[in-house]
Formats: sequence, C-alpha cells, structure tokens
Amino acid sequence: MFNAKAIVPKETPATMMESAVFGGAYCSLPMTTDEEKKLVFNAVNRATKKLREAVNITIHMTGLYIEPVEISERDESGDYVEDGRTSIAPRIIIFAEDGTTYGCCSLGAYNSIKRIVSMFGLPDTWKKPVDIVPTLVTNGKNQVLTINLA
Repeated sequence: MFNAKAIVPKETPATMMESAVFGGAYCSLPMTTDEEKKLVFNAVNRATKKLREAVNITIHMTGLYIEPVEISERDESGDYVEDGRTSIAPRIIIFAEDGTTYGCCSLGAYNSIKRIVSMFGLPDTWKKPVDIVPTLVTNGKNQVLTINLA
C-alpha cells in the first residue's frame, strides 16, 4: 500500500516558505538590528534592478524576500482591464552576493524559486550562494520570467 507520509515529509522548506508568504511575507535575511531592517526595507521598497534586466546573467543568490501583492489585470494587448479586476501575485526580491537586489512580480519566477528551495533548502541554511540565471520563456503572445540554475 502506498504511504505518502513515508515519502513526503509533512513540512518541507518549500511549504514553510509558502506558508510564510501567504501569511504576509517571507524573508530569509535576519532582521534583528535596525541596520538589517533598513537593508531589507530599502530592497523591498526599491530593488537595485528588475530581474528582467538580468536575463541570461548568472546571479549568486544569497537571500530572498517574497510577499503577495495585488496587481491590476491586463488584457491580451497589455492594457489594464476596464472593470478594475485585480489578482494576487508574488513579489520577489532576490539578494545577490555582491549586494545587488533584483525585484520582480512573476508567478513563473516564484514557481522556480519554490523548486530551488525544495531541493536546496531555505536560503538561511545555505553554506554558499545558489547560482541562478533568469530566463524568458515564450508562452503564446507573452513571455514568462523563470529561473534556471547556473
């Protein structure tokens, strides 16, 4: 007889991260001192770069901040829909070893991050940075931002 509990642990790093995101936000960086809080706040408030600016460039990822945000829906041509519909999307800030922060609002990137965390654990447990490469995948008329491992 198949026993899923024996194969899949109750709590994995990915489920712990996802629970924190849906609870308000997930941050892998310490935020005990005022300086640490300022670092995270400034990165979340305005990342150094958009993740799309780093497509096909290796990033030595050392930390993550993820929060759900409400975004206005757009039609097929990219214009905002008139009825004001919104949806929830993950806002991601990636902290790089060189101090650069990369921001995006992308379900594709979020799904990649979940897989990375499932395999490598939460960023605060890493012994060294995880090297990632943001990529764009064409999906019909749209391009989806995703992340590969370098």
